[in-house]
Amino acid sequence: MTTLTCSIIAGIAGLCAGLLLHWIAQLILAGDDTVCCAKPSQTKIFALLICPLLSILIIHMIPLPYVSATLFFISALLIATITDMQALVISRFTSLFLVPIGWVFAFFNFLPISFLASIAGSIFGYAILYITARIFYVVSKKDGLGSGDYELLAYIGTFTGITGVWLSLLIGCLFGSIIGLGLLAIGKTTRTTLIPFGPFLALGAVIYLLYGHALIKLLLYSC
Repeated sequence: MTTLTCSIIAGIAGLCAGLLLHWIAQLILAGDDTVCCAKPSQTKIFALLICPLLSILIIHMIPLPYVSATLFFISALLIATITDMQALVISRFTSLFLVPIGWVFAFFNFLPISFLASIAGSIFGYAILYITARIFYVVSKKDGLGSGDYELLAYIGTFTGITGVWLSLLIGCLFGSIIGLGLLAIGKTTRTTLIPFGPFLALGAVIYLLYGHALIKLLLYSC
C-alpha cells in the first residue's frame, strides 16, 4: 500500500472520527447551554479539520505498536478540547477516569514509556497544577484553574510521563499566553474573560507526542 493510499484512508477515517468525537462531546454537554469561546457549529468544523490531519500524522509518525494507544489518547484530548471550548467543561470521562486505561497500555507495552513512568506522570501532572492552583488562590483569592485542567494534565502524564507533562505544560502556557495576549490586544477579551486552558494543554501534548524527541534535543542543544 502506497504512502498516498495510506494517507487517503487515514484522512477518511479521521473525518468519520471527527464526526463521532464531536457527537460524544455534545452528549457530555447535553443540557448545558453555556457558550464560552465557540459554538457547537464551530467546534464541529474544528473537529472535521483537525481529525483527518492528526490521523495522517499518527499513521506516518507513530511506530505501529503505539498507534492504538495514541489514537485513544488523542481522541479523549479532542473531546475534552471541544467541551472546554464550548462550555469550560472537561469531563472526568475524558481525563481522570481514563488514567487507569493509560496504565494498562503502558503495562502491556503499547506506550513508549514504562508502567512506573506512566504512574509517575499521572501523579506529577495532577500535582503540579493542583499545587499551582492552590497557591494562586491563596495569593489572589481567585480560582485561576479549574479541577478539569489538572485532571487533564494527569491524563496527559499517564501517556507521556513526567517529561511529557513538563513540555506539554510549557508549550500550552506559551501558546495560551500568545493567544490570550493577542485577543486582549485586539479587544476580543478583557482581563476578566475566562479562557479555556484545556485546549492549550491538549495542543502541547500533541506537539510533544509528534515532535517530543526533536524538542528535547533542541532544548538540550540550547543548554
